[in-house]
Amino acid sequence: MAGLGKGVYILPNLFTSANLFFGFYAIIQAVEITMAGDQTFQLCAFAIILAAVADMLDGRVANLTNSASKFGLEYDSLADVVSFGAAPALVMFLWSLESFGKIGWVACFLYLGCTAMRLARYNVQSSDVEKNHFQGLPSPMAAFMLCGLMLIFNGKKLEGEVIPYIGEIKYYVLGLIVILSLLMVSNIPYRNFRSLFLRRRLPFYFLLLIIAGLMVLAVKPLWTIFLTGLFYILSGLVIWLLRWFFPRKIKKTHV
Repeated sequence: MAGLGKGVYILPNLFTSANLFFGFYAIIQAVEITMAGDQTFQLCAFAIILAAVADMLDGRVANLTNSASKFGLEYDSLADVVSFGAAPALVMFLWSLESFGKIGWVACFLYLGCTAMRLARYNVQSSDVEKNHFQGLPSPMAAFMLCGLMLIFNGKKLEGEVIPYIGEIKYYVLGLIVILSLLMVSNIPYRNFRSLFLRRRLPFYFLLLIIAGLMVLAVKPLWTIFLTGLFYILSGLVIWLLRWFFPRKIKKTHV
């Protein structure tokens, strides 16, 4: 309690509380939907996405108001375990993996465990290394991609959903959860786009990419969420491959 003797900063922690609220709300909604026999989990996905937005804002507010603190860092990580670990794991299990039985909930627990480990590692390293890159896939983006996939199917529960020439979707969901879990605890670098966009000049084509993204968002808003997550995941893999093949030309900096 000694560290809280002077109180806590309200504004950034208010956004962190909103993050936690939306994550918990997604869990409650998933349970109520299942108990009611409903088949649509769309509201759960939107709640987790709102949690990700709140999580992004709390860090920005803390930096802009010079109100970052050790308490805020720990509180943010605990909230993230709920919103981007427990909530997506439970929602995805009830949405698509329940029919797998033990394999389904073990995969979801792997996701939850990797989320917690990724956040713990971030807290340990946050004061020692630079902020341009994250080490491993950020947990909000992993949850963001899962929610985007769910929204493509309008949140309707997957019960033998088959796409021609591809097969049952639930097997791909199972594989995606495992892949995202491993990426979160990997050493693959992922760009911290807040530092990229707000602290330096960028080539002109970045503006064109943003405009193109807004156009896709207007035409296919639900697909945009999933594709944003996919693009971010692939960007980290590209950086990792470039560092592997050209180790002397690319500086290794990550968090």
